Amino acid sequence: MKCKTCGKALESGLIVCPSCGKDPDAEPEIKLSSTQIKSIGNQVRGEFLKGIVWWLGILSLVFGFGLLQVYRGTITRVRNEMVRRIADEFKQPKIRETMESVASNSAERLLLRQIQPQVDRFKKEMAETSDLTRDLANATQSQLIKLSAEITQTSSNLQHKIGILDARIADAEKSEEHLQTTLLESQNALAELKVHSRFILVAASAQADDRTAYDQLTKWAGDTRYPLHEEAWKIYRIVQGEYWGERGQKNWRVIDWMPGRDPNKLTLVELQQVWRSLSSEFARDFVNCVWNHKTLTKDEKLYFLHGVLSDSRNSLYAADAAARLLADEGKVKYNPPFDFAQIVTWWAARATNSVPAKTANQTSESIGAGTAPQPQR
Repeated sequence: MKCKTCGKALESGLIVCPSCGKDPDAEPEIKLSSTQIKSIGNQVRGEFLKGIVWWLGILSLVFGFGLLQVYRGTITRVRNEMVRRIADEFKQPKIRETMESVASNSAERLLLRQIQPQVDRFKKEMAETSDLTRDLANATQSQLIKLSAEITQTSSNLQHKIGILDARIADAEKSEEHLQTTLLESQNALAELKVHSRFILVAASAQADDRTAYDQLTKWAGDTRYPLHEEAWKIYRIVQGEYWGERGQKNWRVIDWMPGRDPNKLTLVELQQVWRSLSSEFARDFVNCVWNHKTLTKDEKLYFLHGVLSDSRNSLYAADAAARLLADEGKVKYNPPFDFAQIVTWWAARATNSVPAKTANQTSESIGAGTAPQPQR
């Protein structure tokens, strides 16, 4: 037989080789150089650090209240992975053969001398990594607690502000409802004020010799739907009363005629031309002037007066004066004031109602169109 260690031929039955002092049947001792041992340690350390960096990268992406739990689970997985990788490394053929050789040849001292520094260094790095990870987790947990407190406070403040805003919105809605009611009441009051204001203006104008205003007052007095119907009827009767009897007879005004013109020599056409541009304040006096004209015929005077019933220059006094003169001439009733019905009937039946000549004012067919409507009570 031969010694498996030194190869020397031996007699069978020997348990120690006289040449090398080893067990002849023992497998040759595989010696690792310091470079090989260092390479194995660096490989184990590199693989482990890769795993640590990989798991720390995942750990840094986790942010929330569960970070501490994730950290603890990660540490466990890292340790398990480390054990698994070390076990895998030691399953390699060379490592296994080395370990078997060390076990069979009292290699414990060699293992402690060659591998122990690497193991100690690995433990130190592992401890530093654990401390760093723990500090990171503690810092992150502190920040999370602080952030959670800030969020809680902000939420509380926000709820308080929302409550204030809700109360203000409720007050605003009440104010808006009140404002809408007030606005509607104001609009109604304004509309009513406009009606009253116009009525007062029309009534005052009718009493101040404004025929258009009197005609409007007459319509209101006869319209039971008009909100101030009763008041319109009263004013209407008052205005009529101003023209009954001697109260309607006032002194004449002095009309400023064109310089160098004698009013008594003006023709009917010229008088009508003057009438169309005459101010309403001179209208009644102008009617009396025409009636007392020296050169006009009576038919011409009556024709002019009848035209005043439809165009009185917006003067109630002028219309009333013309109606009185026509009523006296026709011996017809003129009462109440501005009720021209009997005058118009008399005029239509007159045998001498032919127009003296077609005037610049109107034709015979249009005369009498100005009869004022009388309100019904």
